[in-house]
Amino acid sequence: MRLGFLVRVALPVWLAVFAVLWMAGGDRGTDGFSLPPIAEPPVALQVRPLFMLARGDIRIEVRVARHADNRILAISWDSDGGGSKGETDRKIDGEDGPVLFNVTLPSQLPANYIFLATLIGSNGHPRGQAEARIRVPDGASL
Repeated sequence: MRLGFLVRVALPVWLAVFAVLWMAGGDRGTDGFSLPPIAEPPVALQVRPLFMLARGDIRIEVRVARHADNRILAISWDSDGGGSKGETDRKIDGEDGPVLFNVTLPSQLPANYIFLATLIGSNGHPRGQAEARIRVPDGASL
């Protein structure tokens, strides 16, 4: 008796409820149950190489998320020992500006480096920062 009730009444009701909920969620993706997109960080920084044993070029790559408020990308670096330090600013024209910036530091001495990319908005305040490092391995003879 109980099984007959489940098959004739409860199952069709639950299927109808599921179908209504699935169709109501159709604006969230093709399956109705998609997760919201993950927000992209305002600025991302990558440097190569990660370790230095001898003199060589350092490649800096900065990726900036498109935003109407983007105005300036400031990239700075410093090192211990005999390595270099410096900074460069790149102008960004809001949403129409480039998203990828490349800087090459030619023929750098092996040292521990720290890099900082700061994205400045139209109000002059930072919108985001990213940091990266290059290291000399412990015990390496230079």
